[in-house]
Amino acid sequence: MARASLAAFKVPDQDIKFAAIGSDRDRYNALLGGIVDAAVVANEYTPMPSSKSLNLLVEARKVLPEWVRFCTLMNGQALTQRREDAIRFLSAEIKAFRFAVAHRAETIKLTQEVTDAAPDDPRPAYVFDEGVKPGVVAPDFPIPIASLDWMRDKLVELGKSIVDFFAENALEHERTGEMIERIGLVNFLEAMDIEADPNMVSAPRMNPYVRLDGWDDEVARLNEKKMTA
Repeated sequence: MARASLAAFKVPDQDIKFAAIGSDRDRYNALLGGIVDAAVVANEYTPMPSSKSLNLLVEARKVLPEWVRFCTLMNGQALTQRREDAIRFLSAEIKAFRFAVAHRAETIKLTQEVTDAAPDDPRPAYVFDEGVKPGVVAPDFPIPIASLDWMRDKLVELGKSIVDFFAENALEHERTGEMIERIGLVNFLEAMDIEADPNMVSAPRMNPYVRLDGWDDEVARLNEKKMTA
């Protein structure tokens, strides 16, 4: 989102200092505290009283209008083995969305109960109204062919970047996964400009020992990066 916004306004990446601050809440608090000059955060923070001192630079749906925001992922094996379950699940989900869109008050009340939000918290109502805007949640659930084509093209671009990186960094007879294991996932993600995600961890560490040499230097480096972002 950040890089897409910069590209849309023709701002070179080299003119911006990027920093990994954390979750939405962490980025929002960093923005309020003046640690960062700009941040990508969910629109649920827009109606908060603390946001009155902030300026909205751009909305994600305007910069990335074709980005598919709601995805239900299933692999081919699951679809083959549990086809009827998949159909029932998707049918129930569509009915639930249709009910939610048609029952604003009930949906907002349920959201407040599930999230333990205060009665005067403006976020549940704001997020609902933003969600039912055209192009965000469509009750008839059309298949967004144009958006899927766009996502496919972006994945192809990422694939080409990975191939180029592989050609420059892989050893002879080494496969992509083996290369990532050798150079480290963090280094690979940084090279691909991809944020780390907990879902990328395939299994817990088998080795309980962690090297702490250079730990203080790394902590100081990360803190300095956050402060200067």
